Amino acid sequence: MSDVEEQGGCATALADEPGPAPGAGPRPDLPQPARPGSALGALAGGGDDSDVVQVMLAAARSHLGMEIGFVGRFADGRRTFRFVDAVPGAPAGVRVGASDPLEETYCQRVVDGRLPRLVRDPREHPEVRDLPVTTAFPVGAHVSVPIRFSDGRVYGTFCCFSTAPAPQLRERDLAVVEMLAELVAPALERLEEAELTRSRRVARVEQVLEDGLLTTVFQPIVDFCSGRTVGYEALSRLPDATRPDVWFAEAEALGRGTEAEVCAVRHALARLDEVPAGCYLSINVSPRALLDDALWEALDGAPLERVVLELTEHVVVEDYPSIERVLSAFRAGGGRLAVDDAGAGYASMRHILLLRPDLIKLDISICRDVEADPARAAMVRSFVDLSDSLCARLVAEGVETPPGRDALQQLGVPLGQGFLFARPGPLPAA
Repeated sequence: MSDVEEQGGCATALADEPGPAPGAGPRPDLPQPARPGSALGALAGGGDDSDVVQVMLAAARSHLGMEIGFVGRFADGRRTFRFVDAVPGAPAGVRVGASDPLEETYCQRVVDGRLPRLVRDPREHPEVRDLPVTTAFPVGAHVSVPIRFSDGRVYGTFCCFSTAPAPQLRERDLAVVEMLAELVAPALERLEEAELTRSRRVARVEQVLEDGLLTTVFQPIVDFCSGRTVGYEALSRLPDATRPDVWFAEAEALGRGTEAEVCAVRHALARLDEVPAGCYLSINVSPRALLDDALWEALDGAPLERVVLELTEHVVVEDYPSIERVLSAFRAGGGRLAVDDAGAGYASMRHILLLRPDLIKLDISICRDVEADPARAAMVRSFVDLSDSLCARLVAEGVETPPGRDALQQLGVPLGQGFLFARPGPLPAA
């Protein structure tokens, strides 16, 4: 249904009520933003729940010809402005995030029935006229409707007010606002659930970081010819069944990705003394972490000749010169660089060509079933040639069977790791 048809339907349904047309249109003495009808039409092409609430609020305010519309949220004894739609020059106290004691507001009194939902002129209602908030803005007319969620809870109120009385308003105008409040309630309920979900995610990430719940397991990297372990990759684990990649992605989404990485690096380095002599410790880091001082503070004092930093493949690097600068100092101290998951995407090839790693780790998708797949074998050979030209060592990931190991060795791959040798676990006893 188009916006015009929708508005026309409302007008027809209410045509039998005497008095001015609904809302009497926008007041000519007030500047008006873009018509909400256009925004409503835009929502038909897509829009999130916040857009829905904002557009409905603009529609209500414009219909009533008022200066300010807002959605107020009730929580912890306060009314907080969650959404605001206002004309230029409207009272500045109504802004998103501002809050007031709930008992001092019209909103609470409307919800509990002490005030009417429609106030054309505060002078007609002594209980409204005498409230401090009436003169603070000032409030000349007010429409307020409770917003209820599907379980009956009152979220807050859907409100509009003007600084001048509005004697033209009728009960049908209130009915329009009530309808819009019902329409925004599901969107607000989804938004609140999303906020609760995010809060739980934040709490989960913070608990792991602040309580030191990350642990480290180790998977050996083996020389195919001698069968000797030459290094160990450090892998993070959580105390519950949460997958580490999911937890790190969650930390990244919450803006704490680098902090989580550095925490994992510190945990791994704390075990470096337990790594058998002659073996290196390989630690995963992202390009962003490489450019963070916290990483280098964690590495300060570590025997860098025993440390390999594995650069994750899936993150696109935008500032290679800066990464080259920090890696130059790391390498000068004896540290080495590996590119992880090579061959799984475009980013790894750029990492290899521009950073010239000391080790290249072939992604499991290339190594799996290589003994039976000529195409995979050809790709492995190309990486063998590339690593030779760069004087880098090639490590095959996901080696699970003797035939796979033998095929990789025959193709020229010197090192590998996978379940064939050991699952991630504790370091061997000294």
